[in-house]
Order: sequence, then C-alpha cells, then structure tokens
Amino acid sequence: MSATILSAFSHATICRPMRVAVVGSGGVGGYFGGRLASAGTEVVFIARGAHLAALKTRGLRIQSPLGDVDLPTVNATDDPEAVGRVDVAFFTVKLLRHRSGKRDSAASNRPRLRSRPLSERRRERRAR
Repeated sequence: MSATILSAFSHATICRPMRVAVVGSGGVGGYFGGRLASAGTEVVFIARGAHLAALKTRGLRIQSPLGDVDLPTVNATDDPEAVGRVDVAFFTVKLLRHRSGKRDSAASNRPRLRSRPLSERRRERRAR
C-alpha cells in the first residue's frame, strides 16, 4: 500500500530550480552565490564596476577549506530590471549601501518577497 501512495505522489510533484539573485558579489555574495550555483541553483549576480567585469570575463572561483569551486562562467549583470522574477534575493552589499541596493533591485523581486542582508560586520576604527 505504501508503494502505491508514493507512486501517486511522485507523479504529482513538480520541481523547478530555485532562482536566486545576489546583489553584491564581493566576499560574502561571491561565496554564497558561488556555492548555490555549484549545487545547481540558478543564480544571477547583480554587480557593478570591477566585480562585474571580473565575473563576466573570469567567472567565479572559491578557495575554501570546505572545498574549492571553479565556475568559469556565471550569469552577471548590472541591470536589476533584466533579472526578472526571483525566488530569493540576497543583499550582500556593504552596510552603507543596503538602502540603495534594495531600491535598485526592487523590480526583480516579487511584491511579497522577503529579503535579508548578509554582510561582513566590520567595525572601522577611527583614528584618535
């Protein structure tokens, strides 16, 4: 009887890959976006400047004690509108840029999409 139930559910299951946008492709965004991409998730990196140029020309490489990842090509853009709908958006920009990052990428999110910023928590010391 259990095989029949499993058989019925296996035909009804529809799987599609999750679509993820990573806003900011530095250390934090590059690491988590790269790990997700290497696992088969569709990841779009939203970057600008030197990070965007490096992603487009060299791809992404992660060197880690947990295992290296080499992605020779990644999907990267500087235009959030071109990304379209995503299931999850990671904001991995510097703390001072969170507001502009949310505003710039608002078009790529679903109306009720929740997001969380991931960032390095660095304290900058003031010279005395």
